[in-house]
Amino acid sequence: MRFYNIKRIISYIQYLRNKRVEGLSVFTSIKRMFLFFFLYLFITGITALIIIFSINSKVKIVTVPKVVNMDFGPAYVELAAIGLNIDVELKQFPHIPKGIVAHQSIEPLKKVKENRTIKLIVSLGSGTAESSDERLFESIRSYIINFKLPPQYDTAKVTIMISDTEGDNRVVFKDVISKTNILKIPVKLHGMATEKIYINDNLYIEKEIE
Repeated sequence: MRFYNIKRIISYIQYLRNKRVEGLSVFTSIKRMFLFFFLYLFITGITALIIIFSINSKVKIVTVPKVVNMDFGPAYVELAAIGLNIDVELKQFPHIPKGIVAHQSIEPLKKVKENRTIKLIVSLGSGTAESSDERLFESIRSYIINFKLPPQYDTAKVTIMISDTEGDNRVVFKDVISKTNILKIPVKLHGMATEKIYINDNLYIEKEIE
């Protein structure tokens, strides 16, 4: 009985080999269908890998510096200049001077992706957040100006001005740059501030800095 079933299976396979569908045997058609299916999966997989690799290759990796025991102002400028976002918490540390970074959430020399957030705990000394003096407030008002030429410019003269309680239209940058340049300019702000960016002496951006 088993031998009979095996003969039937072999006969059916032979039938498929010999049966023609639009000039091709059914067996050959099935093989081609599987071949095209696996080829489709292979091409889709390779395309996905290329896309993932392309995205990852555009992500900039930076090395986190040590900012513990630094004044908050310079620490902020150094971290922002390499593309990190900074979150700040103020705490009492009686044995650490006011305005000094007591802790950083990402350990020094660790490599991380650009735009990652690092949390800094800044000492208030023996005081409280409500009694923090003007020196600490001004150090926390450090700011990084980020700018890149719009795509329609290959090169252009760029002038950047800051207006705050210390003075109106302080020029913090003035030079000719190309479209490949990315400006990261640290400035210290005093009170409410306005940023103005001129391209070829024409006002391009004017915004309040929060």
